[in-house]
Amino acid sequence: MKIEKLSNNFTPRHESICFEIDSESEVPADLTVEIIEATSGEVVATQLLRNTTTATVNIAPYIARIGDLAPSTHQRVSFIEAPTAAYKIRIGEVESEEVVVSVNRSEIGSSPAIISTMPTLRRIARGENDSVLIKTNTGEPIYAEIESDNGETLQFTFIPQSELSVLVLSLEDFHYEVSSFDVWLYYNGSVIGTMHYKVVVPPKTATRLAWLSDKGSVEQYTFPKSVKTALTADKRCVLTAEGVLTAHCRATQKITLASRIEPRDTIEALAEVATSTKVWVEQNGSWRLVEVATSEMNYNLFGEPSNLLFEVCLRQKEVAL
Repeated sequence: MKIEKLSNNFTPRHESICFEIDSESEVPADLTVEIIEATSGEVVATQLLRNTTTATVNIAPYIARIGDLAPSTHQRVSFIEAPTAAYKIRIGEVESEEVVVSVNRSEIGSSPAIISTMPTLRRIARGENDSVLIKTNTGEPIYAEIESDNGETLQFTFIPQSELSVLVLSLEDFHYEVSSFDVWLYYNGSVIGTMHYKVVVPPKTATRLAWLSDKGSVEQYTFPKSVKTALTADKRCVLTAEGVLTAHCRATQKITLASRIEPRDTIEALAEVATSTKVWVEQNGSWRLVEVATSEMNYNLFGEPSNLLFEVCLRQKEVAL
């Protein structure tokens, strides 16, 4: 029996993750394929291949239990591990090589790599955080150096236990009067990425959204104002001998958020909000999943996209009597 891994590590889970099987026999037979979570040894699924000598098995539909990334609630600069898992298949006593999967939603390529759709020039306010998804090799240290405009310097070293990790950035480690800071990420003595953060004071009407990007990273953006807020109610009533009775009621609260006039790369990143599978809104220090109902893009005089508007459903309540 021969089993060969066809897919690379970190193949996106929505694509095929395949193994090739060769029974090395000329006589067709039934083969029972066990799909195993490598760390725990748990058999998560089985497949029965009937009357065959060779086959290709796709395990992607059975390994979706890894959760996607979610916005971090950390309020200090820190590294955290991204969810990662390894799987293999077994036929009788023969086991395959492990394949590693994680939260990425596109091919990553070789290490090191920074996985993000937002540009390197970003804004952040006190009380907010931002996160950066990083791919390196397991057990090899990542070094982060952060320097503010007033001369404060922070240095962090992290040894990842898997190949994907997240750097969470916050202002809580800096003096209150800091107005900007720069981030350098080092790996094997070389700079793998830099980011510049401008510290802003958002208006009281600001709303911060986070969303799952097409690459699998969690991106964040603060919308400075809401263009419109709407609360609608839909009632269905029946006429009885006692009078009008409400049989069904649905209440919906929607808010229309407008971005700033932004450069093209920022607008392209924000456009993912409309199609993202998960969008969160930040409220009182916690994140809550919301639905994006509609989106609209505005253009400047040169026909280039300049800002975006999103209609977000904040709350929906339905009661049937």
